[in-house]
Amino acid sequence: MQDMGVISEHREYEYSVNPSFLTKFLKVMLFISIGTTVLLLISNFMQFELVSSGTITKSSADANDTRQHFLSILRLAIFIVTSITFLMWIYRANKNAQGFSSKTLEFTPGWAVGYFFIPVVSLYLPYRAMREIWRVSAAPDHWRTQPGSALLQWWWAVWLASNFSGFAAARFSMHIKSLADIQHATIASILSNCINILAYILALSVVVAISTKQRKLVDEGSGNSFDADGLATNN
Repeated sequence: MQDMGVISEHREYEYSVNPSFLTKFLKVMLFISIGTTVLLLISNFMQFELVSSGTITKSSADANDTRQHFLSILRLAIFIVTSITFLMWIYRANKNAQGFSSKTLEFTPGWAVGYFFIPVVSLYLPYRAMREIWRVSAAPDHWRTQPGSALLQWWWAVWLASNFSGFAAARFSMHIKSLADIQHATIASILSNCINILAYILALSVVVAISTKQRKLVDEGSGNSFDADGLATNN
């Protein structure tokens, strides 16, 4: 007699919007963000050493200010591009998750991005939206029972810490009246940049993890494998 146990139905998954190029570009921007922040961190240490030396000439002060100003503007420009790219990637990751799952998700692609800009709720709801994307990407048909991710938790905690530390560093820099104030502002900036570097590394890890999960679904469903650029190759 034929076993009438649970019958598993093979499903084929495909991207609603192919994220391959955007994912690759985002990874590049995150690496650039890490590198730029490291440069600014080194520059901060140089500034702290200069201020602590007790012998500051006009030429050394001007050179320090020029370097700091240039790196700050460069990092801001890269931050803007990286942030926009990251939000676009979240939108597409959520849209693909919507297509993978047969069940309605709690967060739409628009709100998965929009909650980042709403005070108070931005402290938690963007994380929940990312957690939903993670769960659906891991098991589209049973995502509600999927466990959370320690990586996501660390990323979100450090992301919040980077925002608070950046705000504190900015406050210090706005109230400089002495060399001691410069030292305090520089220390705050050093701590903020260290947290920022960790936040970028964790963000990169999250992007890689979710992208890999979604690509695996499409890969297994189509019988194709994917090259380094995310392009399908027939087996």
